[in-house]
Amino acid sequence: MQALNIYRAESEDGQYIKINDELIAAQGSAFEGAAYEFVDNGLQNRKTYFYQLEDIDFNGQSTFHGPIKATPRWDLWE
Repeated sequence: MQALNIYRAESEDGQYIKINDELIAAQGSAFEGAAYEFVDNGLQNRKTYFYQLEDIDFNGQSTFHGPIKATPRWDLWE
């Protein structure tokens, strides 16, 4: 894997839109993984969003993973 893209949709079978501005460089190696962090700003509280990860290999071939879902829950009283 050489690089990553992150896509978001408002339903599992909805239209996924790329949310990163630039390719995310891959870390680690084929034998050891890596940890990544990406903050998706401007989301609606308590609304579920769906994400797919696209990895692009050295030959330019892409593979999609997911979807997974996440629901932001900000506590405004803290």
